[in-house]
Amino acid sequence: MDDINGDFLESWREKYRWPFYFSRAASEEKILSLENLVINNILRSGLWSVKDVLLEIVNWKTGGQQTWRFYANDANAITNAVNSTAQILRANPDDVSGCINVFSPLRGVGIPVASAFLRFLDPIEHKYGIIDKNVASFLNSKEITSFRFDEQGYLILLPSNVDEYQKYHMWLQQKVREINGSGFTYRDINGIERRFTAVDIDMALFAYSFANRESLSAVISHARELGESERAEEMQISSEVDLDSEDSEYSCPYCEASFSSQDELEEHVNSHGEELLPDGYEDIGDGDYDSDEPS
Repeated sequence: MDDINGDFLESWREKYRWPFYFSRAASEEKILSLENLVINNILRSGLWSVKDVLLEIVNWKTGGQQTWRFYANDANAITNAVNSTAQILRANPDDVSGCINVFSPLRGVGIPVASAFLRFLDPIEHKYGIIDKNVASFLNSKEITSFRFDEQGYLILLPSNVDEYQKYHMWLQQKVREINGSGFTYRDINGIERRFTAVDIDMALFAYSFANRESLSAVISHARELGESERAEEMQISSEVDLDSEDSEYSCPYCEASFSSQDELEEHVNSHGEELLPDGYEDIGDGDYDSDEPS
């Protein structure tokens, strides 16, 4: 089907971190806390409003950059969107494009944030992946999808991109069956072997694509400049990236220091101190800018 195999997914699933300066354990614990917020306050009747829970997800997804935009939405509109999404998924659990279209009219919500809502609204089975510019670029380079980006490299809120997310969702479901059918597992932060879910595969792809974001972005940017007749050939060249390589360079966002592993980078970043986080630095990671303009 493709060359994204079990060894690759196992290796990179165990490297997942977001934000990148978090430890793996802190990253996983943050995700668990968001899932518990959904379970206790949306799937059950808790003290938090639906809007407050989704605000936490937006803050995590965008590094706070879209939180204020999302806060401007009417609470009833947010609750109605969640209820409509639940109805769509009850009728057809694979209709993710319909769910994206329900969330996207909200301020501060494009395809990446809408996909994050989908991911956390399914906190038990983990069937839905999150798309961002890094994963989308990687998927395009492997000719799995054909996402379109704006001049700054962000995903555009277009019907065709919603369709591409639907395609990604279906690919994830097939890949889960393929990987689990072959007996592959990964170890969680407690050392327990786990079977893969769609979310686990998505997290592995994010870990890899974030670590290799500069090379992947260059490929996609160059492909955008080519004529359509040359695009397929360029994507084939990009697919020759060595997926099993762990020699990627990790760069500090505060200085010019480079490291060969995430552990070394994290130790270095911590030496700067979190108060030095530059404004907007989250743009390089999972916090895609989600324009209110459906251009």
